[in-house]
Amino acid sequence: MEEQNNFFSLYDLSFLILKRKLLIVLTMVFCCIVGYGTYFFVPYKYKAISTIFLVNSQKENSIIGKIGGISAFTKLGLSQGNNQSYINIEILNSKSMALKFIEQKNMLSFVYPECLGSEIKNNIDRNKACNKITPTNLDGAIKFNSLLSISDNKQGNSIQVSLTHRNPTLAADALNAYIKFVDQNIRKKAREESEANIVFIKEKIKSTLQSDLKNLFYSLLEKEMQNQKLIDAKTNYAFEVIDPAYPPKIPISISRKMILIISLLAGLILGTFFSFLMEFVIIGNKKSNFTERKP
Repeated sequence: MEEQNNFFSLYDLSFLILKRKLLIVLTMVFCCIVGYGTYFFVPYKYKAISTIFLVNSQKENSIIGKIGGISAFTKLGLSQGNNQSYINIEILNSKSMALKFIEQKNMLSFVYPECLGSEIKNNIDRNKACNKITPTNLDGAIKFNSLLSISDNKQGNSIQVSLTHRNPTLAADALNAYIKFVDQNIRKKAREESEANIVFIKEKIKSTLQSDLKNLFYSLLEKEMQNQKLIDAKTNYAFEVIDPAYPPKIPISISRKMILIISLLAGLILGTFFSFLMEFVIIGNKKSNFTERKP
């Protein structure tokens, strides 16, 4: 019996809640005030969104059926297939590309506006805001990737790219600049690969004595030179922007209804906990007083 009395029954719990209802209600009100205060004082975040179409940038591969296994021999990337679109998405979402963007466009202050922004006037304020740790370009690339989001459209060949920032105008400008930057880098890499292929084919033409094989290499050279012209002629090489990013008007944040529900639940839990704590303290004091009075 004595061991059972050390535990609260459901009746005791209900009685305790009714007994300490004022404390629980005050705790819930306090949590709601804190929740709403956080909602109004935490900086808003805005999400800029751009829709882009994945341009088919694979090379012409009609000649591959004629040359058979020679394409493997020449080590030319003449057939990239549909995987090129997925590769371009991975490049867009890669840490290495974000690092290039941060370094070449000096975007570190965009990623860390709280400690590297223009509103920070001196090094003392900057050290305080950055917790005395100056972020590196690699830190900026990692955080930029966390702010960037890509959603694939399963029904078509387009994707939505979004970038979150507390300044809506900067979010839109940075996203548009990043998409253009990635497209230019993919074009540059394709041009370099095409130039390397042309050099390689010319060397094979010089070293080949068989006329049939030499004619085949001439055909490859012509195809590769046409491909190089297409690389330079395209306005958008990998990504064609359908809807550019515009400064969003409405911030993304948790709804007030959700804040109210979370605050009420937190207040109920904390209030009940404090009620139990007070009850145990009171019971402990009564037991100690009873022990002292006992002759």
